Amino acid sequence: MLDSIKHLVEVLSELSCEFKKVESERLAQDLIAFRLRIRGLDVKRRVRLESQKYPDVEVDILLPDVALEIKVGKRFYDGFGQALAVRELYGLNSCIVHLVEQADEKHASGLRALASKLGIKAILMSLRDCRVEVVG
Repeated sequence: MLDSIKHLVEVLSELSCEFKKVESERLAQDLIAFRLRIRGLDVKRRVRLESQKYPDVEVDILLPDVALEIKVGKRFYDGFGQALAVRELYGLNSCIVHLVEQADEKHASGLRALASKLGIKAILMSLRDCRVEVVG
């Protein structure tokens, strides 16, 4: 998982100044997936995880060792339920990526606290100042 996260942080850093203002999660997912694929990673977009035992869960981007949940301009707690379901019901590592216009310390602290307590990786991308930070 660490190798995929490393590639993800590099891709987000490259894209951070290009995005500037992203209003569509779908567009963000497509751009991130495309850049990860260029790096040679096996990338699947908008994958529906299915099971006989549990309800289906959709994953924004699926890498071989981690499922990514991409959130654009959302509250700090958005995406954790889905990431937790993916991990607990389907046994996949999860990472939440929050793209916000301007990250502040409150958003980062909330994201960091939840990620730490739940054992989920979290990355915060601030578009205005082109900054990417692994917060959890």
